Amino acid sequence: MDSLKNKKILFCVCGGAAAYQAPELVASLNAEGAEVTALATPDVSDWVSLRLLERLVVKLVADPAELADNSNGFSSWVLLLSNDLSEPARTWLIAALQHMAEGMAEDDRPAVVCLGSEVAAEQVALSNLSSRIKQTGGVVTLLVGDNQLPRFDPIAVIAAIVRGGTKPALAGKRVLVTAGPTFEDIDPVRFIGNRSSGKMGFAVAVAAWQAGAEVILITGPVSLSAPHGMATTWVRSASDMLLAVEAVIGDQDVYISSAAVADYRPAQVAEAKIKKGEEQFNLQLVANPDLLKQVAGRQSPPFCVGFAAETERVEEYARGKLVSKNLQMIAANQVGAEVGGFESDQNRLHLFWPGGDRRLPWSSKTEQARQLIETIAERFEVWNCQDNVKHEG
Repeated sequence: MDSLKNKKILFCVCGGAAAYQAPELVASLNAEGAEVTALATPDVSDWVSLRLLERLVVKLVADPAELADNSNGFSSWVLLLSNDLSEPARTWLIAALQHMAEGMAEDDRPAVVCLGSEVAAEQVALSNLSSRIKQTGGVVTLLVGDNQLPRFDPIAVIAAIVRGGTKPALAGKRVLVTAGPTFEDIDPVRFIGNRSSGKMGFAVAVAAWQAGAEVILITGPVSLSAPHGMATTWVRSASDMLLAVEAVIGDQDVYISSAAVADYRPAQVAEAKIKKGEEQFNLQLVANPDLLKQVAGRQSPPFCVGFAAETERVEEYARGKLVSKNLQMIAANQVGAEVGGFESDQNRLHLFWPGGDRRLPWSSKTEQARQLIETIAERFEVWNCQDNVKHEG
């Protein structure tokens, strides 16, 4: 978890209902490797413990004038604001924003994440900070919370910083990601499923969004919240997922099939719960459509990336699927009780493509997803050039 490693971030917090979340957000930035300096209005202590905040940051600053000297070299700013700002706090905030703008170097490419609602946009607009940032290619992101008691997803904040402060490898690209398991109903109570948690697929979707892509996430039943910044469609069965994919696939540049789609489904679904009867119960299964193979077999397919979760002979099976399904890349990993994969927060992917491969070191699924997207961006450019030459020929 080091997506913000060695990044110096200024966290500006104003007194108001949103201030209560400052320690949680700062702790989340710290967990990603950031070095956080906090700038707090005088009335923040009415809402949150300054002693706690001070323990979490490199430095706690009270005077905006200290920002005039940009020797700290902040790469990003987070503004935690509320609609119930007092007039002194508003004046203080505008002064702080002006100092930020004056301290910017010509080559700065900061990301600014405004947490609040209309007040955040209003205060940033009153300074020349927003225009200065956009001139350098930086990004201003507004995350809106509930007006009564705002709460912001730390993952969304981190994603906005990463996306805004780096050159996006997939800028302008449209990426479709499938995630999670599919459930195939036997009756109204029982179903056939698998142990996929969706964590890897969600991490891939977030990493693609951070890389600048326009992302659509189609997911089976999982206990995860929809990621910030993308359209998310929830489905249940393989047939549901196929319909959802077919509805949008024609516009996609990249298709990443990380969902653990059930290979089989019951031939018939009972309308009522099946009662216990004989000692044996025979369930007839029929094959589900191979969703990934269908997409890869289209007349003008996107760049297709498959996943292969295997218990044995991982490389052999992965290379076989790469060829048999006509994929541009496949991400393989071993699953089992002692090697991560399903339900685990850790993973180790081995990426294969025609003529090459890359073995990723053991790390968090967030880091695995980041490196996977990085490799996809590289291979997409190669594939796209080859595809263009082919069509021109």
